[in-house]
Amino acid sequence: MILNDDATAAEFKTGVKGYYAAVWKTDIDVTMKWLDVNGVATNVVLDQVERCYTIELKKLIGQMSSQTMTATRDNSSAAINFDMPGDAIPGEVQLSKPPLSGHIFIRCVQPDNTFSDTREFWYTDKQESIAAFINEDCYGMNDKAVVKTDKFAGYQENGIDIMIHFYGLNSKPGQYQIKSAVVKDPFTGDKQSGVQTAGSVMTSASNNIYYPSIPFEMLRTKETMPQVQLTVGGVPAACHGLNCDYNYIAATGSITAFTFNTGSNLITITGNALPAQTEIEDITFADSKCKIGSATAQQITCTLVRVPTMGNWVATIKTFKGKFPSTASPQAVAGSITQVNNLDTINVLGGNIIKFTGVGFAHQIKG
Repeated sequence: MILNDDATAAEFKTGVKGYYAAVWKTDIDVTMKWLDVNGVATNVVLDQVERCYTIELKKLIGQMSSQTMTATRDNSSAAINFDMPGDAIPGEVQLSKPPLSGHIFIRCVQPDNTFSDTREFWYTDKQESIAAFINEDCYGMNDKAVVKTDKFAGYQENGIDIMIHFYGLNSKPGQYQIKSAVVKDPFTGDKQSGVQTAGSVMTSASNNIYYPSIPFEMLRTKETMPQVQLTVGGVPAACHGLNCDYNYIAATGSITAFTFNTGSNLITITGNALPAQTEIEDITFADSKCKIGSATAQQITCTLVRVPTMGNWVATIKTFKGKFPSTASPQAVAGSITQVNNLDTINVLGGNIIKFTGVGFAHQIKG
């Protein structure tokens, strides 16, 4: 790589990161500081005589990442000083903790402190395999454990986090443990340790038993002042004081019966404690609104504003509090087809217009 003598840490990283990615398969971080003639860090420009770059590997490798580095000027044959850790400053060395390696197993502890162990497996095994080992090898754990694993700092060599989720247990389990396995070398038969860095329990077993979440549509609660979602023109809005509650109001009356006069399209509704005319938003029957003629607490009369639609219908009253209760039985509105035209010119390929003539048809058909 070619660098200026005032290269920043980012420029230095750009120049060397390819080596570490190819040789050690790891990303790096690079920091830089200025030193004075005594090797002490300084921010005073006039005292700066040496630049110190520190390369930190993201992955543990357990050894020196490089033996030597050399540098020369690209515009002359004159050499420049380029020291490795420990050369210019005694005591500085390249350090790396041993990476994770080898075999581990899970010790499944029961509530009475008895335990069973899973088979030994590599620290690189997938979470699905670890879950299968627990469900198959641990007493009473058939299909009751789900495992999620994660890497420390993006590399399994730095360590792994094993989270076990239990389902269907009726009591608190014991504290499961990660153990280092002792395996035999397949060639020499010698025993060798499993993991080089022992694991530890980061989260203890909980005293609570958690069950899978219940879908919201299966929940039902009793609320005296429930909250509602408010929108204005389709845009979410906030209520005054952020309080969007309302009260359930029990109806005090109901519609008990009604009559329909086919000649005059007059509806007569009878009941008890019927709403006042000022409280009524609309009255509908047979897919038609009804214009109020008179209204008392026992009887309301109204006239349909258009021809009723055939079918069985119940007169309904809507107030600002909602739909008014009704125990009335539906009444039939007659309808018929008296004539169908253009049947003799039907094209089997479609595109025909057939005209139906009759009474009681719906005013609007969706199709």
